[in-house]
Amino acid sequence: MSRGPLLFKDIDTPGLRSIDTYRKGGGYETLATFGQTSADQVIEVVKASGLRGRGGAGFPTGLKWSFVPKASPKARYIVCNADESEPGTFKDRELMEKNPHLLLEGMILAGYAIGSSLGYIYLRGEFEYIQQIIDKAIAEARAAGLLGENVAGSGYRFDLHTHLGAGAYICGEETALLSSLEGYRGQPRLKPPFPAVEGLYASPTVVNNVETLMNVPYILRHGAHHFRWDDPLFHDRLSARIIVVRDCEDQCRAIIQRDELLLRGQTKRTLSNDVPAMVRNNRGSQNFRGPRRRGIDQNGDGILPNNLFGLG
Repeated sequence: MSRGPLLFKDIDTPGLRSIDTYRKGGGYETLATFGQTSADQVIEVVKASGLRGRGGAGFPTGLKWSFVPKASPKARYIVCNADESEPGTFKDRELMEKNPHLLLEGMILAGYAIGSSLGYIYLRGEFEYIQQIIDKAIAEARAAGLLGENVAGSGYRFDLHTHLGAGAYICGEETALLSSLEGYRGQPRLKPPFPAVEGLYASPTVVNNVETLMNVPYILRHGAHHFRWDDPLFHDRLSARIIVVRDCEDQCRAIIQRDELLLRGQTKRTLSNDVPAMVRNNRGSQNFRGPRRRGIDQNGDGILPNNLFGLG
């Protein structure tokens, strides 16, 4: 398969907001596998895909799902962070505006994986028109038997609701978002406990970004291998690792190939030919926080130990 913009490839398809157009392109086909694929298998596929959170933190999505305690007697919740409050950001807005059913499918799959029967899409206050688009998509999915008591005839129960925030920037942070969703002031909570253990209504909760959830149907439809190859972000991470060190006067960038760093973790390598002396000696680099933490020898001899700059 050729690499390209996975989520935006068909974004301008006429009528893509409607469930009929979405299903003509293969939409909701993954729900037919519920009787054949267990929740744990879904998590393992997402883990193998290398999908990471697209809200900024980049935490492995499958690993995050696996943190939800299976033995908890409490209800479990899947929450979509559609706040998108960062200035100049608009990817989530466009995706929801033009392809809302892809988000719904991703949330159903995520809910199935963590054993949730209820999900919420939290939108920033200015997204009222997008809330109307998503609410219409939810109504279409319910009418088609893809949400509710018996999702796609599988016996799995799952439903979705949208929630409009008040436009507070801080509610882009997941714990502040959960406080707002509960009806309280949107203020971040102390961790631990983490949301996966005690989140919405003090119950196990997974919070994922819009783009993160929209990638899940592709992964389960085509397999983890295809996603790892087709996703430009993942492909670029494999090709090289970039270390940027800022000096008070100079700025340097050292690019070290993955095969040299990651595949020879037990072989110490010198950086004399790869990184400027400023980095090797660890002098004057204000943002290069600590020789031990970053893997530079205390004596400044440029030996790269096994921790590989913390990138492995």
